[in-house]
Amino acid sequence: MRRVAAGSFSIALVLTAAGAMASCKRVDQVEPTVHPVTISGTALPLTIDPDPVEVMRRDSVRWSHATADSIIVFLDDEYADPAQVRAVRGQAATTSIKRDAPYNKRFKYSVGVFAGDSSALQDPEIIVKPR
Repeated sequence: MRRVAAGSFSIALVLTAAGAMASCKRVDQVEPTVHPVTISGTALPLTIDPDPVEVMRRDSVRWSHATADSIIVFLDDEYADPAQVRAVRGQAATTSIKRDAPYNKRFKYSVGVFAGDSSALQDPEIIVKPR
């Protein structure tokens, strides 16, 4: 009788563990997130929200400015692809964080805003978290 009870317990334990593992997703199956970053102002200091922006590997970052003629964002190609993105009025500039980007560090990037005869360049930060 003890052997049957112990066997039933072992089977129940294995089935519980298998069910728990089935509900877990592999890291590469987790959907990447798009992080919106809003830029406002056309002179220094620009308002960049959020700053810093916290992302995970494989996520995307989308910068937008409501009134600027254009924006340009320069990133380090060690962690973003493409490393330089541009957008004109009404559009957004988007890049993806590389799968093998260094993480748990703060990275400076540059945002340039152009509106009429005015331009401004500022260096906010990105924090990359591991996925």
